[in-house]
Amino acid sequence: MSILAKRHNVSDVALAKVRRKLQVPVPARGYWAKVRSGQRMNTPKLPRLRPGTPEVAKISPNLLRSLTIPEAVREQLSFEPLRKSNLGGTV
Repeated sequence: MSILAKRHNVSDVALAKVRRKLQVPVPARGYWAKVRSGQRMNTPKLPRLRPGTPEVAKISPNLLRSLTIPEAVREQLSFEPLRKSNLGGTV
C-alpha cells in the first residue's frame, strides 16, 4: 500500500481511506511474504459492489493545500530572525 501511495503522491492513510470507502479487500497480513517465499496462494474473487458504491475513484494529491502557508504563520515567520537551529544546525 505504501509503494502505491508513493507512486501516486498521496499518503498511505489517504489511500487506505479510499480503499475502505470503495470496499476493496486487501490480503491478510503475511500474504505477500508467503508469495515471495514461493507458496501458492488462493486468490479470492472480489465481492459484488454494494448498491451506491462508486465503481471508480480519482486519487490525486491536494498540492494547493500542502503548498499554502497560512497568513498567521507567514506573519510570524517575518518577525523571527533566521537561526541556524531553523536549518537543522545548533545555535
